[in-house]
Amino acid sequence: MYYFEFDPAPPLAAHVARYWGLAAPMRLPGGHAHQLPPDGCITIIGTRSATGEQRSSLVGPRAEPLTLTLNPGDRLWGIRFWPDAGGAVLHEEPRRLHGHFVSPVTAPAWALGLARVLAACADEAAAARAADEMLAAPVVAAGPLDPLVRMAVRGLIVTNGDMEIAELARGVRLGLRQLERRFGAATGLSPLQYARIRKMRPVLPHLLGHAPRSWDDVARAPAEATRP
Repeated sequence: MYYFEFDPAPPLAAHVARYWGLAAPMRLPGGHAHQLPPDGCITIIGTRSATGEQRSSLVGPRAEPLTLTLNPGDRLWGIRFWPDAGGAVLHEEPRRLHGHFVSPVTAPAWALGLARVLAACADEAAAARAADEMLAAPVVAAGPLDPLVRMAVRGLIVTNGDMEIAELARGVRLGLRQLERRFGAATGLSPLQYARIRKMRPVLPHLLGHAPRSWDDVARAPAEATRP
């Protein structure tokens, strides 16, 4: 299995965390069960089979792995939104998408069109161009994000989820219940659920060298280490 990630255009970076590609080798047995680890993000996927069949999918925020059935020659392009941004871009309540896998995509219309265009892309450059162009208007229409929720998301990413939620709330200057309410509205997950996800998705060791545990460490962390 060949998996790789690449960056969205800078104007999209506050809403779109990463683009990714996944290619199934022709030697892969048919009906192979491939697990995508949970990331707490909303993701749009465009898939093209070796015979040219196209599929569109929307993955809601999840706290458990998602099993995809792949066949030889399948090619997937994915758009992973920031945990607190996917619902805003889609104009959908993240809680309503929690744990759901929607295929084919039916709404919004631009998401279906984007998944179809992605499925037809032959390489990373084409996928990046298509996504950058077709996401520009939805990202602008999404409006501003909650800066304190984003700060909390970054804190949990950089600390590998190894931060007490009460400390997280103090760090973003919110009461615990305020944080839980605002975090849940923006991401579809509780802070504790997202912390558990991050414990399963540690930051790259070569970026930090250790798991930071304080807000000072969060502030010093390189930008690359704070992406979902």
